[in-house]
Amino acid sequence: MAVAFAFHIRKGGNECEIALVGDISEHTRLDEVVSMLLRDGGPGKQITLDCGELRRLNSFGCRSWTQFLQEIGKHTKRVAIRRLTPTLVQQANMVTDFLGSAVVESYYAPYVCSRCDAEHLYLARGRQLPEELDCPGCRLRTMRFDGDASLYQTFLLSAPGDGRLRVLLVDDEGFSRSMFRLGLRTRFEIDVVEGYQQAVDAIRQREYDVVVSDYRMPGQHGGDLLGVAMRWLPSSLRILLTAFPPEDLEQLQQAGVIHAVMHKPASPAEVEARVREEIDRRGLGRARGDAPVRT
Repeated sequence: MAVAFAFHIRKGGNECEIALVGDISEHTRLDEVVSMLLRDGGPGKQITLDCGELRRLNSFGCRSWTQFLQEIGKHTKRVAIRRLTPTLVQQANMVTDFLGSAVVESYYAPYVCSRCDAEHLYLARGRQLPEELDCPGCRLRTMRFDGDASLYQTFLLSAPGDGRLRVLLVDDEGFSRSMFRLGLRTRFEIDVVEGYQQAVDAIRQREYDVVVSDYRMPGQHGGDLLGVAMRWLPSSLRILLTAFPPEDLEQLQQAGVIHAVMHKPASPAEVEARVREEIDRRGLGRARGDAPVRT
């Protein structure tokens, strides 16, 4: 059953919050939201869209939505979206420019209980999702993400930025680090570190689209590191660099820890080509790395 569309605008200082409710279809007049927004001095420096109560959005509504974002973007410096629902996440993953230049501050991720099939929407920020949640019915930590997190979070790879993928590269050889830093800095937003602990610290402090790690390093090896990346950055692309295939390679691949393997020595151009190949192969064609390369 269709739910009538409604909106509520609250202004304060240099910010304006718009709560959107109901369904967006061919009958929805989003231009009325814009008209109301521009009254009484305009929206200010930031517009925040609260989408937590949006229920449905059909193909005609999707077109109106993208036009709406483009229009309000003309009248403010920043557009932020809160509480993006699974319905809107699905559209953002399929439709190019669905989010425009808006920044997603939070979104709902579906969880289900493995014992009683209870469902729950977890309000997430960034790419990190908890492995388990407490089920209110079972009172046990039995709720897990319902689906493939890396595919569900594809829209995050299209977040506004400078058009470049954010890459973490880990190698304990000083010459290799310098070569990769110089060779890839115009193609990617790249951080280069020398070991496991530095990489773990970086992963906990920043969001990365791609993690590339050497296998043999002092202390814990690259497979361990990419396992950490899988837990902290489940939607990241994870590539292992190695001169000799490790004994546990097949196990790491089957567990989803490693998406691709590159054999050393590898040049910056080879790393770039492999990253883009894997992005395309996994169906993440709208990733930031598909933007024109700066020279």
